[in-house]
Amino acid sequence: MKSFIFRTVIHPEKAGNINHQSKILMMGSCFSEHIGKKLEERKFDIVLNPFGILYQPGVIARSLRRLISGKKFTRKDIREEDGRFVSFLHHGRFNHTDEKRMLENINREFELGRKQLL
Repeated sequence: MKSFIFRTVIHPEKAGNINHQSKILMMGSCFSEHIGKKLEERKFDIVLNPFGILYQPGVIARSLRRLISGKKFTRKDIREEDGRFVSFLHHGRFNHTDEKRMLENINREFELGRKQLL
């Protein structure tokens, strides 16, 4: 009788330790937000969720590719919905009624994330 494995088996490489000289970029769900806040409280050099809380792996991957590309956000990357500007690559905390302010906010966080990643 054949047996099936109903899970993805991975064998991750052993990660190095982090210390206060480490540059840390965390992206993802509320779990990363919670752990990242603990690291911030302990004065680690961390940039936490520069796109806000993200859950979908494809969106996280697109966000990382965007950081690597260095391509800042412009008006064509956002849209207006019911008087608020939104971005499909960002958490709702970035939504704003002022287009210019929204772009300033997302590009400021973008630059912090990019610098930390590189």
